[in-house]
Amino acid sequence: MLVVFPSESTGWPLDLSSTGESEAFDEFGELKAGYRLQASVYDFDHDGTNELVIAAGDLATNAEIWVFSFTNVENIKKIDPFHQELAVTGQSYITLNGHELDVPYGSQGLFEAYKYVDKEFLTPVK
Repeated sequence: MLVVFPSESTGWPLDLSSTGESEAFDEFGELKAGYRLQASVYDFDHDGTNELVIAAGDLATNAEIWVFSFTNVENIKKIDPFHQELAVTGQSYITLNGHELDVPYGSQGLFEAYKYVDKEFLTPVK
């Protein structure tokens, strides 16, 4: 995955490998048949700067999501402005609930909640 900045004629790769062994991509990094890839932006902390959200899934049982923060940098050609804040896998559909991402797992309606607080995702104590 490459984020391109047309005004600067440059781009930066995003590392989508940190969720462990991905179900969405093959050994060459290509999206597997039956999977979809989506990208969006959302301002989780309402600071005026959107975070980049990348999601991959098969619309059935496997879903992965990555969230990257963006920092304005002096020279975008030399300094990577993206930092991975979250990389998780789940089942079915990952939902956005305010500042929180709900990631389902198992078959009993369970989910792990990831809340964005002070520039990092936290999971509530159970």
